[in-house]
Amino acid sequence: MKESIVRLFEEVQSIPYKCRVESILPKDTTPQYANCTQKRDILSELLNSCDFETRYLDVIFDWIDLPIPREIIKILGKSGTSQKHHLIEVLIDDRYLKVDPTWNRELESLGFPVTFNWDGMSNTLQVTRGNLYFYNPKEKNIVLPYFPDERKEFARQFNKWLGWKA
Repeated sequence: MKESIVRLFEEVQSIPYKCRVESILPKDTTPQYANCTQKRDILSELLNSCDFETRYLDVIFDWIDLPIPREIIKILGKSGTSQKHHLIEVLIDDRYLKVDPTWNRELESLGFPVTFNWDGMSNTLQVTRGNLYFYNPKEKNIVLPYFPDERKEFARQFNKWLGWKA
């Protein structure tokens, strides 16, 4: 059981992260890259198909708590740097663990909090090491400032910084 959950986590974690505006992937594809929502959905579906119970969890984090160049962070002038992030909780041994496959291993060299050698019995590292506010998206709807053009430009510059062709 532990080996299968770790294997599935590592499989999804290995998909390179990319900020994306669109959030829907075609079915029956293995994406070249994925954002946090897509990775959450893929991992949840895989775990559910192996009879693991999962539930969605959202968290408010701050982009400032990540090692992103300040000139990219400054793009979020009107939207602000707080943003929603999506992960799952997995029921293991009668308790829910926070499992976040967002950051692929290559991002550790840039200073991102990347989970290595996950034991399958504890929480993974989370989106940042900063202050986080977790909540159930089915019970609470948090609305943050959102300016689409600004967010798209942030995503383009962030992806360019990561080496993606935007």
